[in-house]
Amino acid sequence: MQSRGHQTATSDQITANTARIRQILGTAALSSSSLRRRTLNSRVVKELDNWNSMPSGDAQRTWFPEMIAHLRSNWSVGLPMPVLIELRHELDGMLHRIRNSRNIKTPVITCPKCGKRGHAAEPEVSVRATILALARFGITSREQARALEKNWMHYRVENQLNIHGEPVDRCQH
Repeated sequence: MQSRGHQTATSDQITANTARIRQILGTAALSSSSLRRRTLNSRVVKELDNWNSMPSGDAQRTWFPEMIAHLRSNWSVGLPMPVLIELRHELDGMLHRIRNSRNIKTPVITCPKCGKRGHAAEPEVSVRATILALARFGITSREQARALEKNWMHYRVENQLNIHGEPVDRCQH
């Protein structure tokens, strides 16, 4: 029996293989069902490894090399806050385009309260994440990044902005 180019073992073949494995190992302690499970699990893992061509870690990655290059080429010391916010917006757009074009899905998580399983929220680039990336990737010094972070905090409070540099929704009463 053939399936996707791989040979699928019948129940009789698995039983025969189990007996040979027991003979080779010299133990009767292993049950045929546990060996069958291990064999099937290893086949599933191999199949998933062949199917999933996404590099490990991409589901959690926020900073891709092309984003870092864009940040590096567009950064200059003394950049005004509105321009920094626009740069953040460009980087966030790049992140979403990269993830969509490479078909990168977020990890599947389980809600601790209700037990429902689903994909985690898409990562986003905030203004603070942009500032921290400057130091992380050696574009600016840590001291400059700290000073910029403090300036951002004050600018954000003064102008009532959210973490993305957008105006905070105000109550209508």
